Parts: sequence; structure tokens; C-alpha cells
Amino acid sequence: MAKSPPQALTLRGDGLLPVLCTDCWISQAFDPTKGEAQKPHSTFKAIWDTGATGSVVTQYVVDTLSLKPIRLAVVQTAAGTHRTEVYLVNIILPNGVQFHTVHVSRGDITGTEVLIGMDIITTGDFAITNLGGKTVMSFRWPSMAKIDSWSALKLWLGAMIRAPVVAAKSTSNAAAARPLKNRMKEQLHCALSFSPIPRPKRFLMALLA
Repeated sequence: MAKSPPQALTLRGDGLLPVLCTDCWISQAFDPTKGEAQKPHSTFKAIWDTGATGSVVTQYVVDTLSLKPIRLAVVQTAAGTHRTEVYLVNIILPNGVQFHTVHVSRGDITGTEVLIGMDIITTGDFAITNLGGKTVMSFRWPSMAKIDSWSALKLWLGAMIRAPVVAAKSTSNAAAARPLKNRMKEQLHCALSFSPIPRPKRFLMALLA
């Protein structure tokens, strides 16, 4: 059986977004890979919550889709621990990102009908940026690459710092190169003097050693 092609979605805010909210489409569970017929779906608003272990739907979703519980489960929420029903559903996210036979619990969600939890988020790559005061959230499935901001920052800082040092070292006058390098060390040390994180300090100072 052929694998499903990679899928992705992006949410762009006009400013900083306090909540990540997208549309989603939910139906009773069916497995198209087994030739099961598609079931009617409805549109709901969903928030993305990395603090939630599993995905959640409200009673409104349950009633709209006439969902039948498959079991009871004990869930932990901000209001405490309680037992609730669990349902099987299919979830379609923007740009056709689909998940089949997802276990969701019933719960109360303020201001929306669906909560996308880590059970879905951890199946792919999830990233949030806020460049220029505008939030951009991206999700792709399946996971395709590691997103490592610290390693990327090291490469950028290394290039920024080494370039003038190399230029100074390439001068025929070694005495002229030394003051430039020392001046850069002083400026970098001053910029990092208030940083509580020792690892970036050690790395950056080593570049100028």
C-alpha cells in the first residue's frame, strides 16, 4: 500500500496570537485505507494546546455528530480529575491534513469546540515563530526534519563573528589584527555579561579565542 504524501498547514496572524486557533472538520470514525465509506463531517473551531496530552471535543461536537462512547477514561484537567467518555473520530485539519480513528475525550473548552492535543501534535513537526510581532504557526505531517534553533543560532553567530576575525588575521600586519580581535572580545563579553546561560557564553567566547 502506498504511503500518504506529506501534508502541512500554516496559520498566520496579523499580530501576536495569544491562542492558536484553526478550523477543523470532524466525522464519526472510518478507515479509508480499508475501503470504508466516508462519513459526513462538520466544521468546528479548534485550539492547539501543547499542554494537553490528548485531544478533546465538547458535548456540542458529540451531539452534532451523534457520537457513541467506546469507553470511559480518567482525565486530569485544571478543574481536577474526573471520569469522562471517550469517542472515536476522524479529524481533518486545514490543507487536508487528516487523522483517522482518533481517540478523543469529552470535556468543556472555553470559546471553542475542539482541542488539538499532543497526541496529534507529536505525530509531525510543530513550530511557532513571532518575527516582526506576527505569529506564524506551522505543522507538517509526518515528521521530516529536526528543528533545532540553538544549532541554527550557533551557525549564524559563528559566521557573523568569524568573518571580521578572518579578515583581521589575513592582514599582513599582525599587530593591526590584535586590537580588532580584542575589541570584539570586549564587546561580546559586555553583551553576554547579563546572560544567565553559561553554554552560549562559552561557545561564543571560544570563537574568538
